[in-house]
Amino acid sequence: MWHEHIGSNQYRVRIQDNQPADHKQWWIFDKRTHSIRASHMPTFALSVQHGYFMREGSAVVIRPWNQDFYQKMNWFEGVNHNIRNTGGYCLDVNGGGNNHHNHAIFWGCHNSQSQGWDIDVKGVHFPKYPLGDGKEFQIKS
Repeated sequence: MWHEHIGSNQYRVRIQDNQPADHKQWWIFDKRTHSIRASHMPTFALSVQHGYFMREGSAVVIRPWNQDFYQKMNWFEGVNHNIRNTGGYCLDVNGGGNNHHNHAIFWGCHNSQSQGWDIDVKGVHFPKYPLGDGKEFQIKS
């Protein structure tokens, strides 16, 4: 799900094709901390790039959880399945449609293909993260 190590133990997030057996493509929303953790590396969470303030077009990275404001997310179920940062920005894809391998970014929330995610809680499951309710999903194009 992520590539490109950019320093400070953080990685730019990319969208990838649907491979349910790929451990790296599974995420867990932890209701207690309002964070989205990597299933195979639970100490890492979706975040804005370390050292950068939240703004439209901010890079979405995965980096170690430290309760930073920019690592807290909200989960919105419904038609679009938005993933929203507590700063008011939604998980988006640079350049419009959420095609495979595009970088994920944060952008002002709107109803668009680039912010509507196919949340798949069925199929392959990995051990649940112990802190939250363990809702498991994939972020798929």
